[in-house]
Amino acid sequence: MAIKKVGIIGFGSIAKKHITAIKKKLDQNNIFIISNQRDLSFSYSNKINDLVAFDPDLIMICSETYKHYENLIEVEKYFSSKIVFIEKPLFHKYKSIKPKKNNYLVGYNLRFHPIVSEIKKIIEGVKINYVELFCKSYLPEWRSSDYRSSYSSFKDKGGGVALDLSHEIDLAQHLFGLFKKFEGSRHKISNLEINSDDRFTSIGVTEKKIIVEINLNYFTKFEQRGMKIYGDDISIFIDFIKNEIQVNQSDNTQVFQTPSDVKDTYEIQINKILSNELDLFCNFNEALSINKLIDSTSFND
Repeated sequence: MAIKKVGIIGFGSIAKKHITAIKKKLDQNNIFIISNQRDLSFSYSNKINDLVAFDPDLIMICSETYKHYENLIEVEKYFSSKIVFIEKPLFHKYKSIKPKKNNYLVGYNLRFHPIVSEIKKIIEGVKINYVELFCKSYLPEWRSSDYRSSYSSFKDKGGGVALDLSHEIDLAQHLFGLFKKFEGSRHKISNLEINSDDRFTSIGVTEKKIIVEINLNYFTKFEQRGMKIYGDDISIFIDFIKNEIQVNQSDNTQVFQTPSDVKDTYEIQINKILSNELDLFCNFNEALSINKLIDSTSFND
């Protein structure tokens, strides 16, 4: 189905990133925003009936995480046979729900990083034993606005590093199989003025019998994001900041670099939707499993 019109629920920073990419492919008049904000440069409303009248081919749920569930319920009520993109994470808490009227995609955009494509090629047919994924950054530098007022700072709004950086959980399952065993913990340990978790650690075993360890925080002023993969006679180090893969195999080290970085994945992701290439996307059940894994971990403040 050709996508000619896009309806977007929410008009925060992530919605604006997607709109920037969409405007390279579609005319601005083909975008409709549902938001309580005023004086937008797009057609907009705060009423779902106006979105129904617009009749978009693609609906994007880009509201705050704790609103995703009620937005999905409305979409299921008023629409059918649409492509519905939900910004990650799917929900702020696990919900037992199986929507059936639309085709749901969830925005784990790290899947579209060219490095991930290269990793798949490198590990194909290789026995992998152990993997570490990590993402460490500093929340006050994420946005231009005061971090203390952002949803990330509030547990009941779907904030916290486990949900905010759940890309790493999705990437682990995307590359190495669904978790069959999973244990983890969330903590608030820094002096950041938030009530959500700022540190998340987990260890699990996937269906491919690979041990996977994940370490996330957003109190680190030295930004780090990457992965270490250890297999039979191979060690791989991935740096998403430098866009670099280092492979050590049989005492031979090779280094690969990609021209794209994480910021580029938003446009790649949008282009895939608009061209109806949907196979690589995180589906609804995969995203729901991430919510379930996070909810299974303990929270300590």
